[in-house]
Amino acid sequence: MSYVKMATVLGTADPSPSPAQSALCLSTAGEPLTAEQLEIYLEATDGPYIHGQFKSQISIASGRRGGKTEVIVPAHVRWALHNRQMFNVSPTRPACILIVSNTIRHQSRKTYQPLRAAIMRDPDLAPFVSRDLAGDESSLEFETWGISIRCVPNNPRAVRGYTAFMLIYEECDFWIDSDGQGNFDAVSEAAEPALATFDRALTLKISSPAGPGSPLHKDFERRHQDPDLLFWQLGSEKMNPDGLSKFRLAAARLRGEAYYSREYGAQFVEGGDALFPWALIEPCIDKESTETPPARLSDREFQIVFDAPKVVLAIDMGGRVDACAFAVAVGQRLVRADEREIPSAALLKVEQWKPQAGSPVDTPAFLTRAFQVGRSYGATVVVSDRVDSTFVESYANRFGMEYRKQTTVGGAADVRERYYMLKEMLQQKSVCLINDSVFLEQLRRLRDFLHKGVTTSKHDDVAVSGIQAIVETISGPALVKPWHYTMTVGPSVPRIFGN
Repeated sequence: MSYVKMATVLGTADPSPSPAQSALCLSTAGEPLTAEQLEIYLEATDGPYIHGQFKSQISIASGRRGGKTEVIVPAHVRWALHNRQMFNVSPTRPACILIVSNTIRHQSRKTYQPLRAAIMRDPDLAPFVSRDLAGDESSLEFETWGISIRCVPNNPRAVRGYTAFMLIYEECDFWIDSDGQGNFDAVSEAAEPALATFDRALTLKISSPAGPGSPLHKDFERRHQDPDLLFWQLGSEKMNPDGLSKFRLAAARLRGEAYYSREYGAQFVEGGDALFPWALIEPCIDKESTETPPARLSDREFQIVFDAPKVVLAIDMGGRVDACAFAVAVGQRLVRADEREIPSAALLKVEQWKPQAGSPVDTPAFLTRAFQVGRSYGATVVVSDRVDSTFVESYANRFGMEYRKQTTVGGAADVRERYYMLKEMLQQKSVCLINDSVFLEQLRRLRDFLHKGVTTSKHDDVAVSGIQAIVETISGPALVKPWHYTMTVGPSVPRIFGN
């Protein structure tokens, strides 16, 4: 088989690629660039361009409607299929092109349709398609070549078990799991071993950029240190100058420079709405304490507010390569004689464990520490999300605590509901927060992306465990108290800690 140039592939592409899209595709294949294409390349990558150089990692930050799904992904897949001998794939050594998309947004369907159309229009590829399956996990198979194209959701379990010579992460900056949390690290850790068979295996990350700390932003920060990485960053107007409405672009600019820079300028800008502004958090902080010792729960002043407290231990495992955290909170929910509910809670302690020197957190040591601390506060309930839930439940049984796995129904909507329950308590000043800098900083960074869930640009493990603990303390049946009792207690829990 002779080598098929990317330029040949682009020549039959529909829609026809723009100069910027052509420059990107040609540069990933190491093919010659025109003067115009070279100028675009230098702007998008900071250069220099080395003709003929192969790079196995390609990260593309492109604005909305930049041609990612319609042009760039189909071109790279067609080029790889035409040059399958370059990757050493054969019927006796089968492998796949694995495309991972955000299942929450049904992105795999959006990706599969233009990709399938491009392959079916290619007279040298279409006759060899032996199986065509559309759906949430779409696939095309070329049995005589030993190749298949698999579109799978961004779930660590869904990406395991494949042998791949090309791995495509689609819209990876906005991946979330069913708990509403970013999960790129967990998915990529499970997917990368699929490439282990092939020396020239290729990884392509392509997405609109999210904020600082996102997967693409991490590649952006190391773009000059890793010679095997091609990082491309270019806005929508240059990537797809003829495919955008000037009126819509002008309307987008009116929404603010930050919005336009993020959505169309391919810039790493914090987006979404802050869930917990400092003005909301600050009045509810016990500024004298970074944690509340267990003995404080026996104080008369404390027992006036919490005469029948529920103490909860919450655990956020975070995945094998991420930090882990636990939190302890106390609270109760009262019902006054006028049937008005008064939730009251206090965060008592948070603790974060980070991976060291590339090694994951020692899970048994972390869980032992978490449960010992929880028991010292008198915790009777432990909650966690679904990460390592079986492991957490076994420790709960060992320590004699009731285990509750959160977010088993409702997914991201349940996560958002918990966060808004805490927000309401902060507004009512019926919750007290400790003055832990990590927890408070993570809490302030949590942002709500409409239709994409609650997320943050960096770690959120401490904030998540704290929120889980607080909200769980006020779940379940409410306590009915006389009118005069609840009137004297009131909703000002922070007052008992000196505020």
